[in-house]
Amino acid sequence: MTGTASWFDQRIEKLRQLSKCHLLLFITVKFLAGVAIGLLLAIWLPIWTWWIFLVVALVIAIPIYTKIWGK
Repeated sequence: MTGTASWFDQRIEKLRQLSKCHLLLFITVKFLAGVAIGLLLAIWLPIWTWWIFLVVALVIAIPIYTKIWGK
């Protein structure tokens, strides 16, 4: 259990060390992904609208996640 808690502590510390710009992008990614998943689950539209939110969120998230999860 200690190993898991330590792993999460390291990730939280990396989040705390992010600059304000990167933290804003991180929050934006979480918001866009939440909107996309919410649209998908709430409406079940067979159209591509929710894909736009997911793709934008993933494109924004790539540099943020590499900074957070990278060594």
